[in-house]
Amino acid sequence: MLKTAMKTIEKYKMINDGDHIVVGFSGGVDSAVLLFTLKSISTMYHLTLTAVHVNHGLRDDATSDMAFCKSVCESMDIPIEIYVKDIRAEAKKRSVTVEEAGRLCRYEAFYETVKKVNGQKIAVAHNMNDQAETFLLNLTRGTGLKGLCGIPFVRNEIVRPLMECSRDMIEYFAKENNINFKTDYTNALNIYTRNKIRNKIIPFINEELKTDLINSIAKTTNILHEEEQYLNAMAEENLKQCLVKSDHEKIILSVEKINGQHSAMRGRVLRVALSKINASLKDINFEHIESILQLVSKSKTGKKICLPQNLMAEIEYTNLILKKQIDILQHDEFCYEVELNSSVFIKEIDKYFLISREKIITTNFKNVYTKTIDYDKIVGIFQIRTRRKGDKVYIEKVGYKKIKKILIDRKIPRNLREKILFLSDDNEIIAAFFNEKDEISSDKYKISKDTKNYLYIYCYSIN
Repeated sequence: MLKTAMKTIEKYKMINDGDHIVVGFSGGVDSAVLLFTLKSISTMYHLTLTAVHVNHGLRDDATSDMAFCKSVCESMDIPIEIYVKDIRAEAKKRSVTVEEAGRLCRYEAFYETVKKVNGQKIAVAHNMNDQAETFLLNLTRGTGLKGLCGIPFVRNEIVRPLMECSRDMIEYFAKENNINFKTDYTNALNIYTRNKIRNKIIPFINEELKTDLINSIAKTTNILHEEEQYLNAMAEENLKQCLVKSDHEKIILSVEKINGQHSAMRGRVLRVALSKINASLKDINFEHIESILQLVSKSKTGKKICLPQNLMAEIEYTNLILKKQIDILQHDEFCYEVELNSSVFIKEIDKYFLISREKIITTNFKNVYTKTIDYDKIVGIFQIRTRRKGDKVYIEKVGYKKIKKILIDRKIPRNLREKILFLSDDNEIIAAFFNEKDEISSDKYKISKDTKNYLYIYCYSIN
């Protein structure tokens, strides 16, 4: 078994020379063997080990398990960090099952310890049997290829050196090497779904079909894992074909290009895209991806759906927008009076406005928006402000037209409409603009052959 574990470590490059490894240690046979294994190779790899034990407070013998783990670590000269958690209370607080609350608290303890000891890796004792149970559990719930790959051998800092060892191998190794461990009696109770799979379903299939289901599933998950990696690489390339624009807050994809993908690739491309703006896709399942695909197939602008992890999918004309639901660019309403020949700083957009009778040199300014209008047509005080309900602008041969209608006609996304700035006098809108190139202008103030006095408008940044 030790040779198998070492081959797994080498094959998946789980540890580096000199690593400080945090080891999950429940006191059960799997974690006891894991701790023994890492201690056995610590000199070879110059490893430093720190054990972590989490007392879940679920069983009467939880305190004795904690004392046992502490004693074992003392005998092996391995420091141990012990955490005591009320898992039932945590499950209620987090609105999850007791099993899930226990898992979350364990990993929180692992990561806290890694940070505390300045560690590099977290080693946990999952094995071939755990892999088979996870495979069957995901299968019963309905899953894609990723779910059938089961538990990864390596995920970020987390490594699983015993993943190619069966529980029979582990138990035999513990017996041969006189490794002490504690037996959790709840493992024999069919009160959890995983226990039912372990104690009833797997033995039944093995007996009825005369097979070794654990080993068969291990081979299958290894094959599926390679295929999953290949398809993910394809999805990354296909995403590039669909990409319109992206940043860390949102990613914009072409609806046409997504619909042009093979049906087996569309959902995978969406998952890869979502991972670009949110590292964790936990709780984003098949149904969520299907709902996005339905959104794309109907392609009705303005339609949106909310997703787990505070994500949102929205159709904007010919594009699909995947984004976090916090729009950091949106500002509150404001209104600034701007005096002639003086500048005013608009803090909400971090820009300056200058209205002048004289043309000025703008080489020292950045992101400059300029506009020239007929000064003699201005009435009253200038204002720079945000949009108001019912705002209209004068268009020749049309008359007054609502700004909202113009924005819809120009296909300006809804979330950008409230960010448009308006320049007005006491009478009406002079211009509406949303960057250095795009604007909506009133034809009432435009320069003509009869213009005698010019007014120059500048919007700019300094830094």
